[in-house]
Amino acid sequence: MTERAERGPSPRLLMADSGLHAVLDAMFDEVAIAESIRSDDGTVVDFRMLYLSPNTLDGAGRSGPELLGRTLLEMFPGRAQSGLLGRF
Repeated sequence: MTERAERGPSPRLLMADSGLHAVLDAMFDEVAIAESIRSDDGTVVDFRMLYLSPNTLDGAGRSGPELLGRTLLEMFPGRAQSGLLGRF
């Protein structure tokens, strides 16, 4: 499995920008930024959370800091059968 094909600045590099973090942290709405995880043939197989605003709560009551760095399928295993990933 490959993390992603390089197309412009990496989302991880963009998220390292403290100015960007300050802007996102100041937003009233919840913000989530993820990068795709792809199989060797380029198919999206998951997403990794790179940024979640401090006020983010998921349906299970987990906060943004608890979810940071985790994958969509780690957090919500049922999404594997939902067909969601096939849309990307």
